[in-house]
Order: sequence, then structure tokens, then C-alpha cells
Amino acid sequence: MMAIGLGFLYLFLFLDYALCFWYGAKLVSDKTINDRTNEVYNLGDVMTIFFAVMVGGFALGQTSPAIKAITEGRISM
Repeated sequence: MMAIGLGFLYLFLFLDYALCFWYGAKLVSDKTINDRTNEVYNLGDVMTIFFAVMVGGFALGQTSPAIKAITEGRISM
């Protein structure tokens, strides 16, 4: 069961990579305008967004032990 769970984790991780780079390449090739900078998306924008999403996802994944501790603290109050 653990191997299946790890397999699904990597499946979704690599699917996330593929989706992010596909959509980023589409934005760059279509010369889509970035609403924040009013310039065309470039590779730097795509990489910045990619790493921001990945770091945010990992940060959310690390919150489960903290949520457990907060819940135990609320129960003990």
C-alpha cells in the first residue's frame, strides 16, 4: 500500500510538472500579455510561477503535523 501511495504521489507530481510546462509554453508561444507587468510572458515568468506553485504545494503538505498539534491543544483546553 505504501508503494502504491508513493507511486501516486510521483504520478501527480510529474503530471503537475507536465501541465505547468505545457501551459507555460503555450502562454509564451501565443505571446499572451501578463496582466501584472503588461508585457508578454517569458521563460522567467513561467519558471517563477512553476517554483512558486511547487514551494506552496510542499508548504501546504507540511502543515498536517502542525494541524494535528493545534487540534490536540484545542482538545486539551
